[in-house]
Amino acid sequence: MKVSPVILQALKRVPESKRYVVALSGGLDSIVLLHTFRLLNPSLALSAIHVHHGLSKNADDWARHCQQVCQELSIPCYVERVSVTASGEGLEAAARKARYEVFERLLNDGDVLLQGHHQNDQAETVLIRALRGSGVKGLSAIPPSRLMSCGTVIYRPLLEVSRRALELEAEGLGLKWVEDESNSDSVFDRNFLRNEILPLLEQRWPNSTEALAQVACKASETQSFIDDWCVKQFDSGLLLERAQGEKVIDISVLSSYRERDQKILLRAWIDNFDCPQPSERILGRVFTELISAKPDANPIVQWSGFELRRYLGGIYCQRKPVGGSESYSETRQFKRRGQVYNVEIAAQNISCAYESGDVSMQADSGRIQLAVPGAGFELQIKSRAGGESLRTRPDGPGRSLKSLFQEAGIPPWRRDTYPLIYIDGVLAAIGNLWIGAGFHAESGLPVLSVYFNNKY
Repeated sequence: MKVSPVILQALKRVPESKRYVVALSGGLDSIVLLHTFRLLNPSLALSAIHVHHGLSKNADDWARHCQQVCQELSIPCYVERVSVTASGEGLEAAARKARYEVFERLLNDGDVLLQGHHQNDQAETVLIRALRGSGVKGLSAIPPSRLMSCGTVIYRPLLEVSRRALELEAEGLGLKWVEDESNSDSVFDRNFLRNEILPLLEQRWPNSTEALAQVACKASETQSFIDDWCVKQFDSGLLLERAQGEKVIDISVLSSYRERDQKILLRAWIDNFDCPQPSERILGRVFTELISAKPDANPIVQWSGFELRRYLGGIYCQRKPVGGSESYSETRQFKRRGQVYNVEIAAQNISCAYESGDVSMQADSGRIQLAVPGAGFELQIKSRAGGESLRTRPDGPGRSLKSLFQEAGIPPWRRDTYPLIYIDGVLAAIGNLWIGAGFHAESGLPVLSVYFNNKY
């Protein structure tokens, strides 16, 4: 059996790896991808992952089909069942999130995950993004490749191959695939474009699918140029470094750019925080309410669980805080080595372990180690009440928390998120920022290791 030239050319661009995994839905594109890649690379380590979403009455049949196909090709097939609950972004987005969580869990650094997205998928995505008013980045649509947080490279070799070419390939190889019955339901936007709009466009402009896919390629090239330009601006003084190495936008420098460029720079910077982009209306509020605010003001612009704030001439981006500002106080008694307590406070999890051994830590590691009595002690974790002070040097006076926070450049709205840690009634540490004099751990002596669920 031979692979057609168009598929052969596409698969030649797959990056080298010691292990390849096909995301196998059982549909036309992934079935063709699995078969042709195996035909061209019979000796490479290849496996498949089928994610069972449980959303169709035929889901079990699809899983069995994928297992049978892989068995015939002597390819390991991993079927992973997930539970999908519709979120604010809809069922499709929730299914996609569940699918990628499986990939992140099963794949390793250096693996290549092959996905079967094709030219028609690309054209549909461009149309959807255009109808939503997306800019250049959105019109770039489906990227040919990207790096997952687990170190796996996602590669989509068929993006320039039409669905019709895949159908001809499947027919020529005698392949069988499954059809998702939901694809015929035009109540969904993508299906409406696929079933109703694109066929009309193809009747009038026979190359419209290819042309739309080309829009994505050109937009991607333009976005690459914009990204490079933004990085240069960030590296040349647009970003300020604040407490714990956090990078914030310097409002005075940003204001020196034209408003058009300010928007581009803000959106590029926001992309670093793994959050959805704000709408044009929300971005407009950044200029009218945040950038133009008085220096002593505390404006907030929020969207989709994230927010922008201003402090000391800098713009901060962060997740919207979970929970309120209620006070708390938790007490635990430690009487013997090996005791561990988990404390839930203010939407944070703090794990405390009474132990002895090597002292190894970094200031921003999310862990601190405190010297504690060997005969046991009382631990208190409390919220700020006001007026507290911490002696940071043995020969120095106690310093107010307010002055410590101000000196470190900690924004006011974050100061109450740092728990105060007391040992036998004495303030020993402020979150993972400061350890009091007399509480610095020494190797081989009793210590309390305190692990925070996040870096503040």
